[in-house]
Amino acid sequence: MRRPIWVIFLMLGCVLADQTTKLAAEALLPRASEVVMLGGAVKLINARNRGAFLSIGASLSSPVRYWTLTVSVSLLLAGLCIYLLWSRELGALATVALSLMLGGGLSNLTDRMLHDGAVVDCMVLSLGPLHTGIFNLADVMIMAGALSLLAAGLRRERGRRGRRWWPWDMAGWGAVWLQGAEAYERVHRLAVETLPPGQGKRWLDVGCGAGLVARLAASRGYRARGMDPAPAIVAAARRLARQQGSAASFTVGALESVAPNSADVVSAASLLAVLDDKEAALCRLWQAVRPGGHLLIVEPTERMSSAHMGRLIAAGEGGRRSLALRAWAAARAGRATDPAVYTALGVNPRKLQLLAGMVGVWLFEKGAA
Repeated sequence: MRRPIWVIFLMLGCVLADQTTKLAAEALLPRASEVVMLGGAVKLINARNRGAFLSIGASLSSPVRYWTLTVSVSLLLAGLCIYLLWSRELGALATVALSLMLGGGLSNLTDRMLHDGAVVDCMVLSLGPLHTGIFNLADVMIMAGALSLLAAGLRRERGRRGRRWWPWDMAGWGAVWLQGAEAYERVHRLAVETLPPGQGKRWLDVGCGAGLVARLAASRGYRARGMDPAPAIVAAARRLARQQGSAASFTVGALESVAPNSADVVSAASLLAVLDDKEAALCRLWQAVRPGGHLLIVEPTERMSSAHMGRLIAAGEGGRRSLALRAWAAARAGRATDPAVYTALGVNPRKLQLLAGMVGVWLFEKGAA
């Protein structure tokens, strides 16, 4: 069946169903009376509403209500109908959603034309002390259509980006939010600057998060690539790189997939803190470094705590997004890597303490082959 036909059927079905309930309310319930059902959870009422949804705008003057709720709504519904019938971009869910909204809107508009600008409302829902305003079936259709339209938009975006939404998007958002914190950016910039300009050398950042280290490395002339096992976080890193014009690239992958001799510089920031076998992870990172290259480790120390971060922020050293810094400190408190782990590489690293000693930087240099 062609879309215009079933859209019209669905729209008219909505109008018919809503008008039937309103006619029943008018016929069976005296004006302003109510019938209590299900222990008060449902109340059937015959009421006239001169405002919009939940009586919004009912106190406006008659001319304003007429031009706003009758004339303007009529034009809006006419435009929606034209778009719905002739647009070739709508999917099935979006079409159903707009049909529900159009049907509900047309039914309420019919009421206004029949009842001197008023809409027949007939139901109230209650749950203990909580209750809704008076509404009708057309309002339910409009809300269902709006929620379905939102779902259609999310599904379309998911398909366009090729990734899932909740809860992974929240992880990507959180990583971006933290990397925008001024002190967080400064710590990692100083860590990257412990190495000379790249001059085209390869840099691999493992567990890259939203890509701050890789972008900083790319800005210093490295062919930087970040990798992370979470697709949503990688998508966030790519999006930030595009927005900032960074040449850094990002791929989905875990530490176990890193090949030996992968890059001249291999980095990992706050990676060991979240892994159980820290020594094995450190050795795998070291294997990925080419002869003559470097391994850069940035990790929270035993001083990382909410209390220490709070004092740093109170001293004015946190900069913007101090709330993100507090969240970072809370998440990393008590997860410091024992410095003895680093002795497994048999190399004396260059050490640097940052952020009032809450973050440590270890730079290892691998001998030439």
